[in-house]
Amino acid sequence: MVLSSELRSHAERIKSRYPDPRSAMLPLLYLVQSAEGHVSRDGMQEVGELLGLRTAEVEAVATFYTMFRFRPSGRYVLSICTNVSCALLGAKRLYEHAEHLLGPQAHEMTPDGAITLHEEECLGACEQAPLVQVNFLNYARMTEEQLVTLIDQLQAGDPPPSSQGVVPPDLQTTCRILAGLGPPEGWTQQNNGEARPATTEASPERPPQSTAPEVARDTESQRGRGTEPPEEQTEHPEPVEGQREEDADG
Repeated sequence: MVLSSELRSHAERIKSRYPDPRSAMLPLLYLVQSAEGHVSRDGMQEVGELLGLRTAEVEAVATFYTMFRFRPSGRYVLSICTNVSCALLGAKRLYEHAEHLLGPQAHEMTPDGAITLHEEECLGACEQAPLVQVNFLNYARMTEEQLVTLIDQLQAGDPPPSSQGVVPPDLQTTCRILAGLGPPEGWTQQNNGEARPATTEASPERPPQSTAPEVARDTESQRGRGTEPPEEQTEHPEPVEGQREEDADG
């Protein structure tokens, strides 16, 4: 069994949030990945049992997403986008340089267990090209020099703040957060390079957060910026040409 009795209790609570239990599949897959560091066949089978689905149905969803790893992975998944916008700005060279630095085993896991190197098709943030992610957090406009420093810090277990200002936790902690459980008790989160004191109280469960980039919303500031309210339709709209002719004949 992949999930402990405690995690199975969390899984039941996650499932109860959704009118259709199938909708809980992604957070439950994150929960499995938080437990074993990847998603195994046994883990997919267990998710299927929780949701009343066949293992093949769970596998069909899990293999669609690149966030889920199916073999043991490093503490930090280093994803490098090589799609068009990033490729035009040197992403392929970044990826090849990372391969050279980390060695041939890096696609699975480096010998020290620190890093898994992943070539990503698209990370959906072309304005930040060339883009690199560590455990789903963005490092924008990466250069080869910055990449060397980033890899050194990941291998030392001391990742720098991402472009969002958050320091990425290890993969299993990241997946625990994405499953909606929040960080584990005693975990110290760093923000903008500054450590925050660890709390002594257990973190409350939170709904799963989307991994998609947030869209800035500033509805208040948009009011009055030349956006006129839609015209009200008049009670008696203007007749079309055909109607005018009929009226004239009448």
